[in-house]
Amino acid sequence: MNRRVLKIAAFFTLSLGGIIFGHAYAGGAPGTGIVGTAHDFSGKPAGSAVTGLCTFCHTPHRAIVTPQLQNHTLSLLTFRWCDRTKTSNGTPLPTIPPTHPGPSRICLGCHSGTVTAGDINWFNGRSWTGAATLDNKITWRRCATPQGCISHPHNNHPVALPYPYQGAVSTYNGVTNNAAVLGKFVPDPTVNGIRLFREEAGRIVIGPAAGRTGIECSSCHDPHNGRTVQGPSFLRGTRMTLCQKCHVGNIWW
Repeated sequence: MNRRVLKIAAFFTLSLGGIIFGHAYAGGAPGTGIVGTAHDFSGKPAGSAVTGLCTFCHTPHRAIVTPQLQNHTLSLLTFRWCDRTKTSNGTPLPTIPPTHPGPSRICLGCHSGTVTAGDINWFNGRSWTGAATLDNKITWRRCATPQGCISHPHNNHPVALPYPYQGAVSTYNGVTNNAAVLGKFVPDPTVNGIRLFREEAGRIVIGPAAGRTGIECSSCHDPHNGRTVQGPSFLRGTRMTLCQKCHVGNIWW
């Protein structure tokens, strides 16, 4: 790998790690679970009770949507890239509407500052929708603006777009790969710990499929700090190796 590629990889991963999520590990080390990380909101006051480890994002009953038993209020914004329309390889950059069934819209709701941390659907026998009571000084590192611009001001990696799984063109979230990307990506990055997704009957589920594979925020980040996390900011790799898990040659996206 030449020096230019290493510089690009370093810039990309430092941008992801330092800007999007900031210091993710208040206590827990990479790959050791969510306790002690920036996603550990346990113990926040909610009336006469305190919240549990999972409450801010999940609830076993009265979930907003059934997939992931989502408890946190979702943003109504349509997220988009405001400074360009396509990747350097010519693949169109998609929008991420409120109806997008993939995990990126969940991440962007919090990390755009458009939904407060305490805006959850159900806890301790009542709804907290619209409430800021549970925030308790929780702050989010933004990767999108409150207006829905993903690229500005931090020039973030695109998500919710197709991945050329096994070196073939894919269609995902209404976008089809430009054929110019073929050969510039690892055929199956899941063997490197990257998570891919596929569209299936109007849903997005984990795992690739020929012709309908894509990437989401959680392709490179594991918000639960699971065993595939190797670096800061819940990254599924170190700052110098993450890019190489998907990208081949001198094109990084």
